[in-house]
Amino acid sequence: SSSSGDSLPKISSKGSSSSSVLAALMESQYTELMELMGHAGMLEPLEKVVGKGSITIFAPRNAYMEQQVDSEFKHFLLEPGNIKHLRQVLKHHIVPGKIMSEDWSNRTVRTLSTETVRIHSHRGINRVELSEVTSPNDINKKDGVVHGVNGLLVPRSVQEAFSVKKLGSSANALLPQASPEFDPLGASLAEMSKEFQDFLEAAESPLPLEFAYAPEVAPAPAPGPSSGKHRVYTWEDVDDFVSTLANFGGYSEMAELLVNLTSFAWDMAKLVNEGHRLTLLAPNDHAMDHLTTEQLNAPGGLEAILMYHVLTEYQTEESLYNAVRRFEKVKFLTLWQPHTIHAKETDGTVQFGEGESGALLYDHDIFTDGHISIQGISKVL
Repeated sequence: SSSSGDSLPKISSKGSSSSSVLAALMESQYTELMELMGHAGMLEPLEKVVGKGSITIFAPRNAYMEQQVDSEFKHFLLEPGNIKHLRQVLKHHIVPGKIMSEDWSNRTVRTLSTETVRIHSHRGINRVELSEVTSPNDINKKDGVVHGVNGLLVPRSVQEAFSVKKLGSSANALLPQASPEFDPLGASLAEMSKEFQDFLEAAESPLPLEFAYAPEVAPAPAPGPSSGKHRVYTWEDVDDFVSTLANFGGYSEMAELLVNLTSFAWDMAKLVNEGHRLTLLAPNDHAMDHLTTEQLNAPGGLEAILMYHVLTEYQTEESLYNAVRRFEKVKFLTLWQPHTIHAKETDGTVQFGEGESGALLYDHDIFTDGHISIQGISKVL
C-alpha cells in the first residue's frame, strides 16, 4: 500500500488477541506503520511487551506515511543493511506505559529506542516533538493506547546516519560525533565554537568558524525592536519559531533543515540564552531546491550554509529597509565568521549579496519576538 515503490508484505491480526492494541492497529488507519513493524520483525517482541505491561504508540496515519514521508528516506530505511535504523525509528514511536491525552504534560519520555521525545501542550494542542497529536486516544485498550500524529518521529542517531548516506561518505567528517542536548540554560559561545571547530578540523577545512561578535563596521544598521532583557529560550520557544516557519507556507525545507537534518534550531536557542539576538535569512523552498551537490558537500556542509544565513543581530523588515535607505549599502556579520553579507536597496526592497547571485527580501517578518527574527529570501546565499 506504499506509494514510494518500496513494497511490504501484508500482515494480519492472527496470533494477536482481539482485545490487544496491536490487533486494533492492524485494522485501523495506521496499517502502514504496522507493515513496517512486520518488515522489521518487531511484532512478536512487541506482543511479549504488551503481554507483560502496556505501551503508548504515537502513530502517523496511512495518508501521512504514503504521501508525506520523504521517499528517499523511506528507501533508506528499507535497504537490507539498514534494518537497525528502521527498528530504531519504529521503536522511537513507542513508550512503555499508557499516557492518556488527559495526562499530557510538558516532559521528556524515553522511548523503546532508548532515545527520548518531548511531549508537551502548546497553544492548547498536544504535541510530540514538533508533531501535532491529531487523534488523541484514538485506540484505547487495556494493554496500550494509540495517539494519531501528523509526523514521523526520527531519533537523532538515524538522522545522522541518513545525512551521512545522503551526502556521501565524506560527510562522516562533517557531522559532530554527538549532537548537543538542548540545555535551557544555554552553552557558552566558546564551547559552541569548539564543537564546530572540532568537526571542521576533522574535515581538514580551512574555514574559520567562530561564534563571537566582531566589532561593528560603521555605519551600523539600525537595530530592530527588543526589550533588551535577558531571555531564557525553552523548547516551546524553539517549537514556536520553527512551527511558525513551517506553517507559513513555502519554507518547509528550511524548517526541516533546522530540526531534523541538523540540530541548528537548538544552537540558535543557546545563543539567545547567552543574551544574543539573531536574524535568520530563510531561503524559500524554491531556492532550496536549487542547492547543488557541491554546495551540500562543501566543508562545513549543512551547518555552514545555515550559519551564513544567520545575522549576529536582530533585524526586522522595517529596520533592514531603513538601514539600506539611509546608508545605501550596509554590511552584516554572520555566524560564519569572518564572512559578511552586504545589503542594499533594490526596486523598493532589500537585496542581500551582489549581482545575479543576490537574494531579495521575499517574505518579511515571518517570525519576530525581539530575540529571533526570520526573514524570507528568494535565493540561497
